[in-house]
This record gives sequence, C-alpha cells and structure tokens, in this order.
Amino acid sequence: ESYDPLLKTIQQHLHRETGIVMFAARWRKPDLERSFFQKAETIGLHFELWTELAECVEFRRRCPCVLGWREYGNPDCEESNNFFHETIVSIAGANGNTPCTKSLAEVTEADMERMNDEEYTVYEELQVQLYIGKFFDSSDDNEMPSQSKKRSVGEISN
Repeated sequence: ESYDPLLKTIQQHLHRETGIVMFAARWRKPDLERSFFQKAETIGLHFELWTELAECVEFRRRCPCVLGWREYGNPDCEESNNFFHETIVSIAGANGNTPCTKSLAEVTEADMERMNDEEYTVYEELQVQLYIGKFFDSSDDNEMPSQSKKRSVGEISN
C-alpha cells in the first residue's frame, strides 16, 4: 500500500528509544487515511495529537480540531460529527453564485471550486492536524499511549 514505504523509512531511521516523528495530516478521506495510523501501531509506532501546539492560540484558531486520529471523521464519534456540522466555512459567490456559508460536512467539490484563495486556505487549515509519533515498547509501561493522558512533546520524547 502507499503508506508502507513511509512506515518502513520511519521504522529504519527513527531511534526506537528517543526518536520522535512530527506528522502533519491534512485529512481528505479519514476512513482510508486512518489506516496509516493503524498500520503504524502494528510496528509499535504510536501517534498522539501535538497538544502543546494545539494549545497555542494562533494555531488553535487556524486548526481548531483536537480530536485524535481514531475520532477524526469517524461517523460513530459524536465529537467528530459535532466538529464537522458546527464548523462553518464561507464560500464566495463566484460566477454569479450567491455567497454562502456551509458546515464542513456539507462542502462539495463544486463549493471548493467556488472558494477564493483565502476561503480555500481556511477550509484546508481546518482539516490539518499535527501529531507526534514515538515507538512504544509495551514492556516499558502498562498502558498504551492512546489510553494515557495527553502528554507534551517533552514528556513524549523522554
């Protein structure tokens, strides 16, 4: 699959004890893209949202979603559904169309084509998340990283 070469490269080059990888995800098809994170866990590489950055006011304004990869875009997750239905974007009235606003859940390909550059940038940024990945050896700790409390970059890299 397309994620295998990336995971193999990370596995070969990331120091298993002290290495961290920063990963930016621009979600387009969450059900398919979630498989990257699932495959990463099969090799012991676990990703968590970069909480320190998510707490930064400017980043939070531009990329407000604080859902983990398991929840983002998952139709069975109420928080995800709320994010997609309550996050509103503007769509320009290009070519005689009436300007409007829509929730992320309602935006179509045609809507994206009507967006001006600024609107499209906002739309894209709303669907970007930054993750920190680290190898996890289950013998080091009794709980999985995804079940632990959110940790800062400093805590993850120690």
